Amino acid sequence: MKSERSFLVIVRQVLEWRIHAHARCPTLPPRTWGPWKKSGGKGILGHMSTSIEWLPEPEEANYPAALSYLSLLFRDSSQIVEKLKKAPVTQFKAKDIFRASGLSLLGISNSHVQKDLAKIAAGKHLSPILLVRREGEKVIIADGYHRICAVYSLNEDALIPCKIVSF
Repeated sequence: MKSERSFLVIVRQVLEWRIHAHARCPTLPPRTWGPWKKSGGKGILGHMSTSIEWLPEPEEANYPAALSYLSLLFRDSSQIVEKLKKAPVTQFKAKDIFRASGLSLLGISNSHVQKDLAKIAAGKHLSPILLVRREGEKVIIADGYHRICAVYSLNEDALIPCKIVSF
């Protein structure tokens, strides 16, 4: 009970700091939930552009990352990754990917999500997501979970390019 109260005190202090810091520095990104609102048509990042740029294809480094994760789940993970390499890029809304995966959303306090938000703010291109689905089961985000969290925190309806294979 005491640790729960301590946690709530810290959360309140962080929220108060964000409100005051944003008042002093309008370029500090406000949030879309809680006491923060979207900033007057300029997007959630204030004066920065919130357009999300995507690479036409996933980066080569994404496939070994997907293989590493999928090898924990499947014996034939290398076959799945080969199918992902050959799959066409399609698009789904961020909120639909989360619903289909059943995963929780990471907040902007996560360091990997912060890095992806910084890339978006700088106008850098993100790599498309790699997804695996099995009939009647949750969609597996083989690579790109932090990118989805970053995009969702800006716009849950944003279309996310991805490669998806059925297995």
